[in-house]
Amino acid sequence: MSFVQRLLASWRGRAIVLAVLAAVVGGPVLVSRATAAPPPAALRTAGVARGSITQTVAVSGSINAIASYKLSFKLQGAGTSLKLTEVLVAVGDQVQKDQPLARIDASDLRTALAAAQNNLDTAQARYDSIVAGADPREVADAKRALDKVSTSYATAKNTYQQNVLTLQQDLRSLPEKLVALKDQMVKAQYRLSVVGQPIGTPQPPTTEPPALTPEPTLSTAKADARSATTSMNQAQASREAAETTTNDTLASALGEFNAAYANVQSGIRAFDAAIATGGDTTQAIAFFQTTQATYSTAATRLAAAIDAVSASIASVSSSVGSASNAIQSGGSRNENNLDGARYELAQTQTQIVQLQQMLSGDKSKITQAGSSVTTISDTVGGSYQSSQSALQKVTATPKPTDVLSALSTLQSAKTALQSAQDNLDGATLKAPSPGTIATVLNQVGENVSGTVMTLANNTSLTLRGTIGEADVAKLRLGQVATVTVDAVGATATSRMTGKVSSIDPVATIQQGVPVYGVDVQVDIQAAGVRPGMSGTAQVIIASRQQILTVPNLAIRAQGTRRYVLTLRNGESVETNVTFGIANDTVTEVLDGLTESDIVVLPQLRSTASGAPRQQLGGPGGPPPGFGR
Repeated sequence: MSFVQRLLASWRGRAIVLAVLAAVVGGPVLVSRATAAPPPAALRTAGVARGSITQTVAVSGSINAIASYKLSFKLQGAGTSLKLTEVLVAVGDQVQKDQPLARIDASDLRTALAAAQNNLDTAQARYDSIVAGADPREVADAKRALDKVSTSYATAKNTYQQNVLTLQQDLRSLPEKLVALKDQMVKAQYRLSVVGQPIGTPQPPTTEPPALTPEPTLSTAKADARSATTSMNQAQASREAAETTTNDTLASALGEFNAAYANVQSGIRAFDAAIATGGDTTQAIAFFQTTQATYSTAATRLAAAIDAVSASIASVSSSVGSASNAIQSGGSRNENNLDGARYELAQTQTQIVQLQQMLSGDKSKITQAGSSVTTISDTVGGSYQSSQSALQKVTATPKPTDVLSALSTLQSAKTALQSAQDNLDGATLKAPSPGTIATVLNQVGENVSGTVMTLANNTSLTLRGTIGEADVAKLRLGQVATVTVDAVGATATSRMTGKVSSIDPVATIQQGVPVYGVDVQVDIQAAGVRPGMSGTAQVIIASRQQILTVPNLAIRAQGTRRYVLTLRNGESVETNVTFGIANDTVTEVLDGLTESDIVVLPQLRSTASGAPRQQLGGPGGPPPGFGR
């Protein structure tokens, strides 16, 4: 191999050969080019194209479950402590919406529900009854009740009147009966005086006495007759006391009683007249109650006067009894001469018994009259009007106020029943949504009053992130976003879509910079994505289709002015353009360019290592919106 061949065998040798040739052959050329003007550089251009632009705002953060629930038993009106009887799940269990999770003791709640149902049934029946109007059975019952009160009232008035009239007749005849008793006693005294002379001079009998038998020869009969005469004298004194009481005390009490009776009758007539005419009974009732009180006082005084007379008559009876016993015992028991005296004494006893029976009956009549007045007072004071009102009520057309009241009660009963049913339903704790049991805080047998367990709803995920104050104004609820999760990559199968579901109204300061929290709810989650993973949501804030676009590199800036260089007849010409939205590579052209225009791009420039580098943005710097 020759020297030249060996030299050309390596790259360094070839470089030396080329350098020598260049020096020999190209020297004159290089000298001539060095003295000539450099040729113009070739322009870099791009056409104005029609396409689509999507503008986004990036929200970086972490993936979270859509919701976490603190579950507790919520019963209306129930106590704060509830006994846990069943726990149906464990931590980590996947549950479905409305799946039972736990139960408490519901025995009291079932009792409350039954009571509420009974109250509703009662309220419903009352409402139906009021709305339906008169019930024939209720009308019949009310009529019978009124008839019963009316009959009792009429009977009481009649009984009262009859008892008082009989009482008045008896007591008016009492003085005559006492005089008749006196005459009868005188007859008995005369018969005794004949046998027991000398005893004094008795009054002659009012009627011719029976024929006298010869005077007994036995001294015993005379002594007994004298003893009987002494008893009869005592009887006359008692009879005179009865007569005095009758003419004074009893007569005065009877007069007061008769006046009170007349007032009671007037009160009854006034009440009856008010009822008959349908007028106001208030005054009649008040008058009757006043007269009743006066009558009761008068009746009590009259009864006391009758008792006083009866006591005197009882003394008369005792003395006459002693006289009769004196001539019917011992040695004179068989003396015929005393038969006349025995006869008159028996007649006297008969009159006394009749008087006592009459006075006892009069006392009973006062008591019976008092009972009748009480019955009348009950009728006048309320029972008649109450029964009459009850009849009017069941026969009257339902009042709107009654209907509304019954309806209000019915509605309240329905609300109470629903509350009781809700409480019973609430005795079973159910899942509010699908999810995973995160914690179980209580065991069976414990009394619970707060959170029993927590549920994480991870069936839907949310990316929670932050953005700066420059971008937050661009976001709106419901804006669509694409979501990528770092852990699962950004493949077609792992890329997710979502919507902006929440934007914090107030900034949070992080390291001295205000940021706003943003939630992006994931529509359909990718496999392998779990709460806690990091991710980014690209929120689409604007999108255009089939519009004119230019590369961001073509946009130049000078102060607030933004323009492009267009190629016109081989020359670069500054052209003012109105721009729209932009993304990382292109910007929308609203005005100033057409689809046939060519824009000039910045020239590439060399780096220190000799590699070319793109010059961005022209003399105005990077175009606004670059890097989005």
